[in-house]
Amino acid sequence: MNRGYGPNNLIFPNQNGTASPPGKRGERNTNLHSLYIGNLSKDTYDLDLYKFFTANGYTIQSAKVMFDKDTNKSLGFGYLNFREEDEAKRCMENMNNQTINGKQIVLNKKKEQDFDKEANIIVTNLPKDIDQKKLMELFQAYGKIASCKLDVYADGKSKGFGYVQFLEQSSAAEAIAKLNDTMIDDKKISVAVHSKKDEREAQSEKFTNLFVRNLPSNYTEEQLRALYQEYGEINSVTMDQSKAGQGFVSFKDHDSAKRALEATNMKIQFDGQAIFVSSHIYKKES
Repeated sequence: MNRGYGPNNLIFPNQNGTASPPGKRGERNTNLHSLYIGNLSKDTYDLDLYKFFTANGYTIQSAKVMFDKDTNKSLGFGYLNFREEDEAKRCMENMNNQTINGKQIVLNKKKEQDFDKEANIIVTNLPKDIDQKKLMELFQAYGKIASCKLDVYADGKSKGFGYVQFLEQSSAAEAIAKLNDTMIDDKKISVAVHSKKDEREAQSEKFTNLFVRNLPSNYTEEQLRALYQEYGEINSVTMDQSKAGQGFVSFKDHDSAKRALEATNMKIQFDGQAIFVSSHIYKKES
């Protein structure tokens, strides 16, 4: 891959393979059909995308990687522009989940509006050998998927969870009903509607209790306490007796609980699996 073209010297190759400068600022071609491309490596630039897709037989007009205007670093996503709608569709259907510079890309139509957040699901406790393509295949029977992303570490290994954005709420609901708590290989996966961090905190603004999942099956209360004691004074620690690998931590104050959640959620792993931490409200608190 060519990594010689950064955000300040963008070059858009023509169809004959030679390079030409981008159009004038403010100029817009309304005849183009655009695809969103996500999960890009920080070392992937416009010309890398152009060469990759043309080498795989697709006729694209231009490629654009988005960069942060302050830090000059890649934002990890961009756009592919096509003259023909059928070519854009063919590319999306055949090239989604391909690997560029070590990362599996995400392709979907450029959004005209935000997707339905109630149709966005999170899948946890996935087997280590499931990649992004397999994750998408697991859910595509339940409806049209706008995007699918498996979270991975810097070395490309799975964190054991991912996200699937459906176009319809009904598709997400059916996927949850059919796949939640089912076995994939030797793992019982969890499938639920995904809520963003600020929405979770708004729902439990002054939480002091945390729910911790994906712990080792033989994890003890003493180990769980030791894991969290650095974040503040703990009132109690309990392992869930009904489900192995799950536990609860009750802090004395909200600030300690919030600090612990932010420091450990999806940031600590056991046997290659990241733990999941969320605020927990007991009925008597609500």
